[in-house]
Amino acid sequence: MNYYVAGSAVAFQTQRVPFTIAAGGAANLAVDRARMTAENAWLNRPIGAAGSLYHFMAAQGGAPARVAAAAAGGALKVRSCFVRSDSAAAVNLAGGGTTTDVAYAMGVVDAPGTFTNTLIAQPSAAGWRWPAHPDTVYLNATPVPGGGHRTLAELSEFLAHEGIHAADRDAGAPGEWDRYATEFRAYWIGGLGAGQSTALDPTMSGMGPKSERARTIFNHLYGSATYPFVQPAYDQNEQGFRERADNYLYPDGINLTLSPQLAALRAEVESYSGVAADYPAKRAAIIASFAAVPGPDRGEVRGNRDWRDLVETKFTTRAVAGVAPPISERNDIKTLLGIPR
Repeated sequence: MNYYVAGSAVAFQTQRVPFTIAAGGAANLAVDRARMTAENAWLNRPIGAAGSLYHFMAAQGGAPARVAAAAAGGALKVRSCFVRSDSAAAVNLAGGGTTTDVAYAMGVVDAPGTFTNTLIAQPSAAGWRWPAHPDTVYLNATPVPGGGHRTLAELSEFLAHEGIHAADRDAGAPGEWDRYATEFRAYWIGGLGAGQSTALDPTMSGMGPKSERARTIFNHLYGSATYPFVQPAYDQNEQGFRERADNYLYPDGINLTLSPQLAALRAEVESYSGVAADYPAKRAAIIASFAAVPGPDRGEVRGNRDWRDLVETKFTTRAVAGVAPPISERNDIKTLLGIPR
């Protein structure tokens, strides 16, 4: 999971929390639920409304503006999070560290003993991107009940970066390379090195990819205390990390443009049941969804390997009836989306 701690640099941590659900004591969560409703509404005020978070981000231009437009258009979700009023009891039920952890309500206030939308983690986080809900960025907008909101600038800083991750979700594969590629992609979309050449330059010396913009992002990740895994993985060439980083000149991704239409298309592809009887309806739905994707964004589908991987994951090589010569579901969808077979 990714999180920010107020007053510190960005931090990354993977935390696996085993828990045992037990009967919890009664807690008055009515205030929590009213607070969650109000804060979700406050965070998602219209982008055109002066004083709203999205309006503030739109005025900044660049990555913040793109993320605000993506959130307003539904390419990602923004939800509130805060420490539950029954935090100590929830942490105890979950088997967490009662002296070190707190229980966050994440967008929804679960009933006691339920952890679908409850995260046991460290206190003082300004926000989270939680693998349990990868399309959502959670913002701890009001850390003190009844207190004031964090500044729009602070909320925008977190959302601008993590919103890219939420809109352009990675496959969740483990390992240093996948983490590196995910962050590289986010900084690329965010505009780091924008205006620099993306062309291969064999004359470049030093470590990293031989392209100006890719080298800028590599140097940022390699030298950052926020991403301490990069330097040893590169220096020791763990599982070919160095060669892959040196050859990574341009990112692959599902939604590099943060398009709501691409987000909808991805959801349509991902929701296929795999049942042959459901294929005709799913095929028609994908055709309709792809038709709504603007022309420039269609190139993202054709040109990014992640779309090929997604289709190959969801669709089988089972023959499609009524197509002459017979082709598989997988190749049929690739043809519809313009993805090379």
